[in-house]
This record gives sequence, C-alpha cells and structure tokens, in this order.
Amino acid sequence: MAIPTDPEDFFSTSDVERLCLSDGELSSLIRFISESFSRDHHGNVKPSKNGLYGDSQFYKGVGDYHLMNTCNKWTAKGLESAGMDISPTFKLSAGSVMDYIRGSQAVRDAVGRNRP
Repeated sequence: MAIPTDPEDFFSTSDVERLCLSDGELSSLIRFISESFSRDHHGNVKPSKNGLYGDSQFYKGVGDYHLMNTCNKWTAKGLESAGMDISPTFKLSAGSVMDYIRGSQAVRDAVGRNRP
C-alpha cells in the first residue's frame, strides 16, 4: 500500500473528493489508467523511480508532458473515460478539475445512485 491510512486522513490538509462509480464506470477508468502506462516489449509497465509516499512508484507514461498536456488534463480524461461530462480541453490546473467535481450534477447523481 502506497499510503498507510485512508486517503482523506493522510491528505487531511488537501482537497479530497470521493467519487462513487458504477462497476462499468470503474472498469472504464481502470482501463484508461492501464492504457496510460508505457510498457516494454513483454507488456510490463516501466518503473521510473520511487514515489513520494510509502511504497509508491513513478512509472513512465504514454505521451509527452507539456503545458497543454498536464497531469490535470490526464485526470480530466480519466474522469471523462468513466462517463463524466467533463471536457479535458481547458483542464490545465488542479483547481479546474476540482471545480468540476464539486459542481458536477453527474457526481452528485453518482453518489446518490451508489449509496446503500
């Protein structure tokens, strides 16, 4: 495990939002993440260096990182792959992604749909 406790506790000074996804939405998101890893000729992901937390690890990704293709845009693309109505085009900052999540009717609907 990369972090030793619940993410909301571990990142208590950061903005953390919980998303509730259907099985199909989660499968789509997992597939998106899996396809984002650069792989060797055997299909194994390519580790890069140790991560920032616990056992975490950085990996080489597919594509290039630049001003118009950031981790925030990647996150928006992942949310879009899970069926959320988000446009990754101008999601260049963490704030723009979090603003979408906080204000998204789709997120509120998903949370309500998946509550027991």
